[in-house]
Amino acid sequence: YRSVQNEYLNYDLFVMASIHEPLSISPLEAMACRLPVVCSDSSGSKEFIHNGENGYIFISDDQSDLCSKLESIISDREKLKDMGKNGLDLIHKSFNQREYYKRFMQMIQTEF
Repeated sequence: YRSVQNEYLNYDLFVMASIHEPLSISPLEAMACRLPVVCSDSSGSKEFIHNGENGYIFISDDQSDLCSKLESIISDREKLKDMGKNGLDLIHKSFNQREYYKRFMQMIQTEF
């Protein structure tokens, strides 16, 4: 895990341009490393992305929309940093051990 984390630190942005990607842990790892995330609207990861706050969601199969989102995010270094911080804040707030435990217990109580 440490080598993957170190790799994320070499970049400014995480892009998941795949069109049919189920829920993936990679965008969460990227946000934990202060990287804004760009993914498609058909990706399960869109559930974590607040458009314009911690990344962008582009329209699947629309290269011009993807390019537009990428140009918007890389043209403003301050926005890039702010989005990265917002992603990290989301990780701390929603994906910490306490929240994971709470959701896990709710699932068990609901199912059993």
